[in-house]
Amino acid sequence: MMLIATIFKSIFFMYLLNNYIKHNYPEKHNEFLIALSFNTIYMASVVQIKFKKMIKYINQTNPRLLEFFNKYKNMKEVEFILDGKVFYLTTRENIVNHIVDMVKEDFIIYSDYASTNSDNKCTNKKIMITNEIITDKDFIYEVSDIKFMLCELVVGEKTYKINLKSDIENYNYYLVDNIINKKFLIYYLIEFYNEDFNESTDKFILKLIDHNVNVCEIDITDVSNYIQIKKDSYITN
Repeated sequence: MMLIATIFKSIFFMYLLNNYIKHNYPEKHNEFLIALSFNTIYMASVVQIKFKKMIKYINQTNPRLLEFFNKYKNMKEVEFILDGKVFYLTTRENIVNHIVDMVKEDFIIYSDYASTNSDNKCTNKKIMITNEIITDKDFIYEVSDIKFMLCELVVGEKTYKINLKSDIENYNYYLVDNIINKKFLIYYLIEFYNEDFNESTDKFILKLIDHNVNVCEIDITDVSNYIQIKKDSYITN
């Protein structure tokens, strides 16, 4: 009730402020409306992101609520990532219908919540990197058959375990053509370790023991070197 009262008070305050500016500073009124619209969209996205994290926590502590909350998560299954952080949430339908046209994101994560059920608690997550118009076909994916025995990221003197699939966090990034590059790893560190790094200065070294027990070490840079997941293998570049 307190939250609802606060929302109504905020709306009433903005209404009074809008009328005041409109009558006393008409030349600034349009600028005020533009700023208000932008901040409203931003706050809505922040609330959606917080709600998403709350749902993930509830799923971990009470799996029986998983199916109940899926219908709400389906509302916002597309995340726009910039500088390692989610800055906008929307739906697959909005993307396909070109209602949303974001051009400054580093990549997009599509969470297929329909893939989650009582037998499979992991949500398949497709990493989308494209400068072209996204169509419905771009959301189609294939689950990979591989899983790394060990994946670690070394940044300076710290080492972080990278799980591309987690039954605890309920996600799966082992999808064909998913690209694991520095931008994604920065997002991963922020999302799961609450660690933030300067993209241009920090050196990232990815250490793997793959599904065939091969050991490799990859220097991940800003412009090159990444892992691309395939059906029964992976490639590095």
